Parts: sequence; C-alpha cells; structure tokens
Amino acid sequence: RQFKSRLDDAGAHFESEIMKTKHTPGPWHVNAIRANRIVGDETEVEFDKLQIHGANCTIATVYHRQDARLIASAPDLLAERDRLRALNAELLATMQEIADTGALAIKARAMPAPMRYEMRAIEEVARAAIAKIKG
Repeated sequence: RQFKSRLDDAGAHFESEIMKTKHTPGPWHVNAIRANRIVGDETEVEFDKLQIHGANCTIATVYHRQDARLIASAPDLLAERDRLRALNAELLATMQEIADTGALAIKARAMPAPMRYEMRAIEEVARAAIAKIKG
C-alpha cells in the first residue's frame, strides 16, 4: 500500500513537471532551403540552410545537418526523458520498499539468522543505492 502511494505521488510529480513544459509539440521536421525555396529534407545534398518546423512555425534555422537532426529530435528526447524519470521513480520506490521490508523482517526476527544476515546486506545495498540516487 505504501509502495502504491509513493508511486502515485511520483507519477503526479512527473505529470505536473510535464505540464510545466512549454514547447511546440512534435513531430518536428526538417526542410532544406536553397535560394529561399524548399528543396527537400535533411537528406538533400545541396542547401543554403536547414529549417526545423513544427505546428506551422519555424523552430530553428541551422546550417549543419547534425544540428538539424539533433534539434528535430528534441520532442522525442523529451518524451524519453519523462519516461525514464517515471521508471526511476518506480525503481526508487521499489528499492525503498525492499529496504523497509528487510529492516522490519530483521527487527522482528521473522527469519532464520543466516537469512537475516543476507537480508541485512541487501538492505544496506538498497539504502546505499537510494542515498546515491538522492545525492
């Protein structure tokens, strides 16, 4: 029950962070421009500049193919960052639950001594990992 509550809290936090993000929604695409005319996409061999577009507006104008590809991938990178943050929150909550469960079992002596020693070691590893994640 505690795990679900922590997970719900983490999800609400990340949802509120996502709602704060202000950018032109993807997908973004790249147009190659030569003599002020669209002549293709980022695969075009000859161009004067590349323009990244999304939702009927120009996001950026660049002069190097790699810059255009990086900028055009920003919405996908943002979505992946948000997905990884949510997974990290879930992992952290699970590790905390493991550490808490281990501590309770050790205190209650609810397992044979050899298992308590192993559980204590697992708890220490989990708590160290949590501390490292939290900084």
